[in-house]
Amino acid sequence: MANAASRLIGRIDIRLATRQAVQLDYQLGVPLRILYPKAQFSLSISYATALHDCVMRTLSEDDARRIGAELKRWSQRPVDAINARALGLCSILIVMLLVAAQRAPNPAAVIHGVATMFVVIQGSLHFMSMGLLRGLLRAGIGEAQDAINAVRDPHRVSNFDMAMLWIMVALAARYFE
Repeated sequence: MANAASRLIGRIDIRLATRQAVQLDYQLGVPLRILYPKAQFSLSISYATALHDCVMRTLSEDDARRIGAELKRWSQRPVDAINARALGLCSILIVMLLVAAQRAPNPAAVIHGVATMFVVIQGSLHFMSMGLLRGLLRAGIGEAQDAINAVRDPHRVSNFDMAMLWIMVALAARYFE
């Protein structure tokens, strides 16, 4: 029993050392594969490193079918209505920001700060939602590809597009003094 536990701990240590070597290789630009020739390095084409060897909980058939139906319904919504809602909500937020910033001692700094915060929020939401959809696709939900294609549709306004709009607001903040 103790032998099996020590072998398991040894495997975990090797996997952690391999991940740390890959992170150091990326951060320092040093080819650490020379130092660890027998280590297994995983190739990931993602925005974040994926742990391919850890145990993941599988979805039941009912959950997968329910999530797939919801993703299919979401990806088939009309683009014009979604764009109108997104731009309308963003316009309302911009107007509220401009009205609230009038009473501040430095309105340009307030507008710039809040717009920068919205850039970070919208950009983060975009990359998190894409990562979630890729994870659902890897979990075997085929409708996730339809949702990814809907997010990447050039006619649809995405969170990333909203982040770019807020960058323009942040850049135009100096004119509100």
